[in-house]
Amino acid sequence: MKLLSRFFFGLFLLLFLMLSTFLVYLTHLRNEDMKLRQEPPLVHRSTSTSPRAMQIIHQGQVSSDAEGTRGILDQLTIEKDLLERRETKDNVCSKYGLDQRGTDQLHQVYPWEYLISKEHSLVWCNVFKSGSSSWMYVFNQLAGHSTKFLNKKKQRPPMTIARDFYPRPSKEELIEAMNNSLSFIVARHPLERLVSGFRDKILGAVKGTHHDKMGKAINRKYGRSHTKKPSFSDFVTFVLATFKETGVIDMHWSPAFSFCNVCQMNFTMIVKFETFERDQAYLLQKAGLQGVVQTLKINAAQDGQNSQTVMNKYMEQLPLELLEEICDFYKYDFQIFGYSYPKCDFFDK
Repeated sequence: MKLLSRFFFGLFLLLFLMLSTFLVYLTHLRNEDMKLRQEPPLVHRSTSTSPRAMQIIHQGQVSSDAEGTRGILDQLTIEKDLLERRETKDNVCSKYGLDQRGTDQLHQVYPWEYLISKEHSLVWCNVFKSGSSSWMYVFNQLAGHSTKFLNKKKQRPPMTIARDFYPRPSKEELIEAMNNSLSFIVARHPLERLVSGFRDKILGAVKGTHHDKMGKAINRKYGRSHTKKPSFSDFVTFVLATFKETGVIDMHWSPAFSFCNVCQMNFTMIVKFETFERDQAYLLQKAGLQGVVQTLKINAAQDGQNSQTVMNKYMEQLPLELLEEICDFYKYDFQIFGYSYPKCDFFDK
């Protein structure tokens, strides 16, 4: 009954905001009409531009009043989504005691993968395979690098470039920055991240690299031909077995909740991979960086399929027992970031 009351209250609030916006819109139209009757037409209207905005050429167009009204409603939707994401995270973290401070690494602030832009009051925890290339592109521009430099084919890895300007912070530095900045993390369906990591780093491994050697080690461990790429099933088995034996996992498929210790941090925003471009535009606007930096589209599957379709295809290759095991491995990511999968619901029963 309490849940139903909250639902109707939220619905009433949304309708009230929509009505208020519409009334403001009508008042604005009436005022503009009166101005047009009294004032001569403007030939050109200039707007002041911050020094940072001069870093790149930015072209835009003035929105119509109707677009402005729609924009307000879109912003309300985004802010509602962001609030629900933070509440989900906080509730799950509290449920499992992950928000409590302790002596083990999981119950402490873990600053290793955070980047802090002090000049722009922006803090980001970089979760690989979750829009990391796009945000690294943004942070490297904020560090002063031109897009021409960053787009060079023969270039150092973006993370290496970034760390020249954004050194890994201490716990104290991160806590202070989080208290005075817009902070965010990008969440993605755990199994999509896993599949993306497998396709990119294992199937797409360059000969002689760390991940190429890992692929060969997987084949040796399970008696497969060294001339072929590992199967997804062998890869998942290897990931789970290696973690059980050593407690070590590759950063490209490490659970996000422990990679950034999200339950120990109070993020301003949880961006979702599924609404990445919308959330990113909103975040840049809030940070005062809209038009200051250029953005990259998130990497799509090379065969043109959407990531959910690709994920389902690979999950079908796993025996049920192995699927349940990998679901359990990512169970906190599932719940903290509000994801599900049909055969992964067992851990909540």
